[in-house]
Amino acid sequence: MSLNNTLNLNLARKIINAMISFSMDNNMLPGSYAVTDSGGHVVALERRDSALPATVDLAIDKAWTASVMKLSAKVLDQVITRGEGWRLNVKYHGRMTLIHGAIPLIIQGEVVGGIGHSGESIEGDEKIAQAGFAGAYREEEFKTNVEKGLEISRSIAESVINYVNSNKLKPVAITVTDVNGWPLLIYRMDGTPYGFVEISRSRAWTSSAFKSNSHEATKIVGEIIECPNGEDSNERFNTSQGGIYIGNIIGSLGVAGNSPEEDYKIATNSLKSLNI
Repeated sequence: MSLNNTLNLNLARKIINAMISFSMDNNMLPGSYAVTDSGGHVVALERRDSALPATVDLAIDKAWTASVMKLSAKVLDQVITRGEGWRLNVKYHGRMTLIHGAIPLIIQGEVVGGIGHSGESIEGDEKIAQAGFAGAYREEEFKTNVEKGLEISRSIAESVINYVNSNKLKPVAITVTDVNGWPLLIYRMDGTPYGFVEISRSRAWTSSAFKSNSHEATKIVGEIIECPNGEDSNERFNTSQGGIYIGNIIGSLGVAGNSPEEDYKIATNSLKSLNI
C-alpha cells in the first residue's frame, strides 16, 4: 500500500483497529491503544471497557517514546547501557519508557509518529503494536466488534466530527471518559492544535468527577476557574465550558478547539443527535 508521508486521524484509527483485531483474534488481554504524531502528541487513543485504567497513560507514553526517540522501546533498550534507562526517565519526567510495545510509525522512510499498546505482557504488547504498524500498510479496513462503552464512545466521537464538519467549525479534540474519569477514547481531528487534547480531557474529567457539566462545577466547589498547582490540587480540574456529564456507562464528553461557548454547543448538540 502506498501512503502519503502524513499521519491523520483516519490512519490512526485504522492502526488502532488493526491492533484491536489482532488482540481479539489471538485471545489477548484487553488494553489501551495509542497513536501519536511526530512530536509525541496524541492523535487517537482507545481503551477497551475491561482494560485497566492505568493502561491509558502507559500506552500514550509508549507511543510518545517511539515518536520522539524514533526507535522502538525494544531497540532503545538495547542501545542504552543496561541500568542507565532511569536517567532518561528522570530527564523526561517519567514519560520515557523502555517497556516493549512502543513502535515508531515509518512512512516513506520518515518517522511520522508512534504506536503504543499497554495491557498485555511485554511480548504481547510488542506483537500488538507491530500489528498496528503492519495494519497501516494494508488496503483493507479492519472491522472490530468492541465492547459497549467503547462502541458508544466511537458513536459520540463520530457525531462530534460530523457536527463540526457540517457546521464548518474549527476542528476539535474529543475525549470520552468512563464514570471514573478515565478516557475510553481520545481523538484529535486533523488540523486541531495539540494543546486542545489536554483541555478536552480535563473538561471531561471534571464533568465525571463532579457529576456535572464542567462549567457548572463551580456551583459545587466555589468560584474558581482552575485549581492551583501544588499539593492536594488536581491538575485536571477545569471549569470552562465544553465538558458534559453523561453518567451510566459513559461518564462524560469533553470537547475543545473553538471558544468554550462553541465547544459546549458542539458537545450538547452532538449528544442530542444520538438521543443521549
